[in-house]
Amino acid sequence: MIRTTLICPEPLIADANALASALGDSPSDAQSFGEAIWVDGGGRRFAVASLVSARLPGGLLAPLAEPGWTVDMAAAARAQAAVTIMDPADSPGDPERLRVLSGMSVSEALGHATLAMDQTLFG
Repeated sequence: MIRTTLICPEPLIADANALASALGDSPSDAQSFGEAIWVDGGGRRFAVASLVSARLPGGLLAPLAEPGWTVDMAAAARAQAAVTIMDPADSPGDPERLRVLSGMSVSEALGHATLAMDQTLFG
């Protein structure tokens, strides 16, 4: 199994959580993406989730099927349409898409995406 880090733009958090719930093991997967506490040089905000799973990253593009709990499947489909599975050799990628980086540590993925923790949160 490999580590996969998902970098979600703030406007997609609700949809990305629906995708996580649709593909996950329980309804609690709908809490995968929390607050957008990471920022890029342009001031855009992101939430980050990182996990080790045999099903990722490829499973993110698998056909969606309704799980045994309530999920907004339209939101899950929107998030899935925004998924970009990135190669570590790629540039930081489109900040408006749900970027997926595998095979590197969380800190390496954050660095690759040129994200830093929003220091204004610690006023």
